[in-house]
Amino acid sequence: MFKYFLTYNGVKTEIEKEPTGWDDFAVSLKRNEKSHGISAEFSEMSLRFWCYTSTAILHAAYNADIDSIVTFSVENDNVEDYSGQVDFAEYKDGFDQYDYIEVKVSEIGVQATFNNRIEQKVNIDSLIAFDGAVLPVYENLNKLITLPGKDMLFKSRSENKEVYIGNIGKIYWDIVAAVNGMFRIDLSFADSIYDEVNDYFGVGDSIFTNPQIGYQHYPDAPAIFIQAPIDAGNSIPEYYVKFKLKGSVKLDHRVPTIQGSVLLQKGDSKVTIWSCPVVQTAANANEIFFDIEDAVVLQSADKLFFCIQGDTIDDINDNNVTLNMNSGNYFEMSTLSKVPDTTARLSLVHETISRIAESISNNQLKVKSDYYGRLDSEVNPVITNGYGSLKAISTGLRVRNAIMSDATTPTLSISFSDLIKGLTPVDNVGYGFERIGESLVLSVEKWDYFYKSAVIFEINNPSKITSSINPTDII
Repeated sequence: MFKYFLTYNGVKTEIEKEPTGWDDFAVSLKRNEKSHGISAEFSEMSLRFWCYTSTAILHAAYNADIDSIVTFSVENDNVEDYSGQVDFAEYKDGFDQYDYIEVKVSEIGVQATFNNRIEQKVNIDSLIAFDGAVLPVYENLNKLITLPGKDMLFKSRSENKEVYIGNIGKIYWDIVAAVNGMFRIDLSFADSIYDEVNDYFGVGDSIFTNPQIGYQHYPDAPAIFIQAPIDAGNSIPEYYVKFKLKGSVKLDHRVPTIQGSVLLQKGDSKVTIWSCPVVQTAANANEIFFDIEDAVVLQSADKLFFCIQGDTIDDINDNNVTLNMNSGNYFEMSTLSKVPDTTARLSLVHETISRIAESISNNQLKVKSDYYGRLDSEVNPVITNGYGSLKAISTGLRVRNAIMSDATTPTLSISFSDLIKGLTPVDNVGYGFERIGESLVLSVEKWDYFYKSAVIFEINNPSKITSSINPTDII
């Protein structure tokens, strides 16, 4: 059953008779080419009110102020079908069997309000609608979540592409007898290594020393690598080091017998964690060869040393020492950089769309979405989580936990138009209005939802039906 109302100065009054011209109003059903949804648009109407109550209200409003706001609404079984604002600019009164007042009425329903405001930005955190209505609190807006830490693999490698041959120093025979003929070569890099290692073993990378007694632990050997200590923010618990060293140490004279070893040492006290004897061949009596390929794990703040050490026997000659390094020698480090857990603020898409609709419609319109909805959605929950149910929106400031100068959280403001434009390339969604029971809802779904074989709008007893042929459908 239809009922007709006029609302003036906040007072809603039912009028006794249907205004003349209401039964001639036109409703235009249109499918939006971009959003896919169908909406009903009412044309502007010229209505003639003739019952005593309606003429008294309109006459009083017109005489008080031509800009008075009077709303005409129609309800069908207590459900509002139409709402429009009276335009007094074309006010007419007269007599035609009865006294009447004729005015134009333009739609001001929730659809019209929504369509007029889709470009306006909405502060998602605000609990007050554009027109003053108090909005509900949603936990999934500006929600604080924990982002689990990640392990990132870092790897750095140094490799000499060419053979290196270099004269690195001299052994003297006429020094203290206890260390006569002893020598040690420390392999290191010219650059200070932290993020990247040098790309070759080159000139200046190795140090030759005539050590003192107890030469295996002399203090001035340079470290090939120093592990950074663990810190609380971005800890690196350990390095996995792989290496290959192949080459030889050669003296000037063929007379001496050389004996020694290649060592891998770590820590300030240079604890030997790997060693091998050097090889001296009969054909090259004054040359020792080494061939090492191994791996070691370094802990926090460890230092790593490579060295070749030895001594000459029965030799009274000074000897120049030449270091030969084969091509393909390498030094490779890898580690997992552990980033700790952190937090960020975000708003789930389902509640975000609904908050925008609520804000611009003065809490008269909420979202319904099978695609973005969830079992635990705070508005119109669905029976199963949608494919886009866990999608969220945030800002760079919120992801980084930034705080404004007034100690507040940075706001998230976005219009319905901008949000849909951002979601459409990713999810190919559309939107439209649907009536579910007595409620009008904003449906946001995948595009094909709006083309399914189902009744989405029903017209009872249309006053006029026009049929025509679409020539493009004729084969």
